[in-house]
Amino acid sequence: MPLHHADALAVLPTVGDNSHDLVICDPPYNVGMTYEGSCNDSLPPREYRTWCAGWFHHCFRIAAKYLIIFPGLKHLADWNHYLPSGQGSWFKPGNPSGGGCFRYCESEPWLLWTKGGAWCSYSDTITASLPSHGQRDTGGHPCPKPPKLYAELLRRFKPLSVLDPFMGSGTMGVECAKLSIPFTGIELSQVYFATASARIAAALGESPHQWTSLNLGDSREERPVLPTSPALDCETDLVDRLFDPGKRLVSRRTDGRKRGHRRTGP
Repeated sequence: MPLHHADALAVLPTVGDNSHDLVICDPPYNVGMTYEGSCNDSLPPREYRTWCAGWFHHCFRIAAKYLIIFPGLKHLADWNHYLPSGQGSWFKPGNPSGGGCFRYCESEPWLLWTKGGAWCSYSDTITASLPSHGQRDTGGHPCPKPPKLYAELLRRFKPLSVLDPFMGSGTMGVECAKLSIPFTGIELSQVYFATASARIAAALGESPHQWTSLNLGDSREERPVLPTSPALDCETDLVDRLFDPGKRLVSRRTDGRKRGHRRTGP
């Protein structure tokens, strides 16, 4: 299981096209969360969207069958412009934290892109409660996903290989290890990377595997150049077309025909 202590945008360009059945992304939501390390979770909105466009371009390219993204509630509408194949729901009954205008937030969306005719024959809803005491083996990560959620995604999509570019404390890697599914993980924070390595090694019953330590910093601080996404094949600047009201987005369907829609804006 190759594990990389590095910026995702430094590693993703080196990963081959269609090389992993499932790519799963739980990125920082840009809501001012405090993470260990150099992660900046309070970027200006357009910079955050530019950063997301960069790694989405690679993750879509790398996924052979499925790309799953947990977008958070704040940016859900933005991600819909990337034309996902479908939207699922993570139902987390008893969750005490709020979300938007609600005092309690007991559901969270996840978005699915499929390739090569792949599809899921299960429900779009997964129920997985958060432990009332928190997850104690995640190295202090502020928002780890529960093991049951990732275990159920693996059961439903049955991938032969998985890539997680925002590995965090390594929960997906642990669930892959239990099922002997080849896993590639990338994590920027040294603290969370060490936690993930130890947890995955324990699940494998082995000593921690070697990893690549690149120490390349946080790309969201470096303001990367925005790529053009082959998933959308947009004709001008991707961010402006996706997020500026009134501009027309023209993208290509999987059958090669063009389709377009106009944002009306608030």
